Amino acid sequence: MNNSIMIRPSLSPKPKILHRLIPRLKMANLLTLDEDNFENLIGSIEKNPVFKKYYISNDEKNRVISYKRYAHTSLASHFLELKEETARQSESPDIELLLSEKKEMIDICQRIGRQNFETYFLFNEGHISLDTISQACHLSVEEIEKTMDLVNNVAIQTEFFEPMRSSASAHVHYTCLGAIEKDKSNEFVINYSSLKYARGRYVIDYKKMESLKKDPAVSKMEYKKLKNLVKSMELVNMRKSILCRVIETILKKQRVFLEENNREKLIDMTLCDMSKELGVHTSTICRAISRKAVITPWNEELPLKSFLAKGSVHAVKGKIWSVISEEEKKIRHGCLSLPYSDEDIKKRLLSDHHLTIATRTVAKYRSQIKIPNVYSRMQAYKQCNNKNSKS
Repeated sequence: MNNSIMIRPSLSPKPKILHRLIPRLKMANLLTLDEDNFENLIGSIEKNPVFKKYYISNDEKNRVISYKRYAHTSLASHFLELKEETARQSESPDIELLLSEKKEMIDICQRIGRQNFETYFLFNEGHISLDTISQACHLSVEEIEKTMDLVNNVAIQTEFFEPMRSSASAHVHYTCLGAIEKDKSNEFVINYSSLKYARGRYVIDYKKMESLKKDPAVSKMEYKKLKNLVKSMELVNMRKSILCRVIETILKKQRVFLEENNREKLIDMTLCDMSKELGVHTSTICRAISRKAVITPWNEELPLKSFLAKGSVHAVKGKIWSVISEEEKKIRHGCLSLPYSDEDIKKRLLSDHHLTIATRTVAKYRSQIKIPNVYSRMQAYKQCNNKNSKS
């Protein structure tokens, strides 16, 4: 008799699997953050002294971080406007501080010129030195640093106390990201209400960052803080990039709909189609667009999902209708003895339109467009044939 004890293998994940799984879980958690908490995360990154040191510096080797805007994006013009009536609708006790800070920011903008203000303080693309900004804007280093802090603070407060336009649909609150408009070249762009999206993604110079590791002036602790900060920035970049790429694809694919404001012109584009287009999982896109809306060129606020799921539903219903129309012609000419069942319609959608949906979905959409079931249609065709034979 064998008295040895059988030891069961551990069910804990292997290190290699954990190494791949942890970043995905972090990304999933970040995608589910609401806009206020996402803004808080960005604020904590950009207020960090390590970020400030490696964002703008006169020392070339320290200019590790910058911004780069996404294609077809800009900042809504009202960001540089002072609307006291709108602001005072807020019940926040800090509204007076917001108004005074925004007034100060606008005064600086007028003093140095709007172009310089946008180039060096709102967007600041490329690794620009403090001296370059100082010479272009005629500001001291202290004034530059103060202005940058002021802009970031106003950007955060504006979102909290002058919230972006939002709507409620079926008890779901949507955050409006901005407005879709045409630029000077007649191309559709999105003018974001929020500076965090308008600035685009963080650009990290990894070569410079690696060289800092060997720099005796940079302590191990400081380098570790920079490395951890960069990891947070990379996650923020992923969330921004997915959302901005979804919107960019919508601007391109749904151009005719945006031009004509005609729901018949919504192309058949599902979450799966978007997933293949961007090369990311469907669930990632679903989380990225959840409860987010944009203002259309005709000033209607639409959830982002309406450019995908709603358009798809409309298109599927149209295809079901075309299959039934084909059925009617075939029965009339004797090419078909029985009407299509919901299962038959499903097969026709797959063979004729390369569209895969469940039979129960066919039944639901067929019912919604007032098409009777197969039995009722069969009785209707029989009655019609009997009338024709008698006549």
